[in-house]
Amino acid sequence: MIRRELLDPRASMWDLLAFYLHFLRTREGLSCAGVGQWTNNARQTVSHWESGLLKPPTHALAILDERYRTGGLLALIHHHAKRGHDPNWFRTALDLEARATEVNIWEVTWMPGWFQTEGYARAVYAAATDPLEKEEIDKLVDIRMRRQEAVSRKPKPLVRAFLDQGVIDQPVGGPVVMRGQLDRLVELAQLPNVVIRVVPRSVGAHAGRDGSFKIIAADRATFAYVEASGGGRLVSDSTEIRTYRARLDHIGDRALSVDESITLIEKAKAGYS
Repeated sequence: MIRRELLDPRASMWDLLAFYLHFLRTREGLSCAGVGQWTNNARQTVSHWESGLLKPPTHALAILDERYRTGGLLALIHHHAKRGHDPNWFRTALDLEARATEVNIWEVTWMPGWFQTEGYARAVYAAATDPLEKEEIDKLVDIRMRRQEAVSRKPKPLVRAFLDQGVIDQPVGGPVVMRGQLDRLVELAQLPNVVIRVVPRSVGAHAGRDGSFKIIAADRATFAYVEASGGGRLVSDSTEIRTYRARLDHIGDRALSVDESITLIEKAKAGYS
């Protein structure tokens, strides 16, 4: 099934924007490559806008409003889409992760999904506010384990993860699960494309305490996915992404070195014996 066929313009402003971009282009008899030339984007990027896989930037919509003579309608839809929540944001972020060239992670609560062991992931889902049946948990854990294949695919993405010390200290699933999880963390840190650093509790207040997020480079573009209770938010606006990059730099300034981080992880593991 074409991804565009899954759009529901009645349920989502982002889907409405994607639907209308496709409508306008085909009405004018244009190709995705042609629209890409107008906006200085690749043909595939334009196709992803129309499928809802990528969110078009503000400056591109301004160009298209002028070219299509829509009186600023695309910009208005974009404005209202940004103000609301889109249930497709998480799914889109997962799609981007799967083909990313680089992923930068800041995590202040749970172990990053790409790093979780099966036991840890099972404990996370078992702790959900709405109780899940075992079959549901099994399915979600299986999906999470398959997602982790992206870390070792070819070409391998560069993965940099900054973890709050609370992530390795919080006993999720019990001592046995945590020992296995921290062993897994140390193993991943040995991979040439993975960097893991811990921000120790001793640094006190810092910019990262506001919440978890990740910055994803994929399809020759950069996105940020901001974690939130009940559903996160996907950011494609370049100005806002620069803000998250600056925040990540501040977090990195306070993080331990790779070797110091591994030492702290090993110390935490010893506490679960």
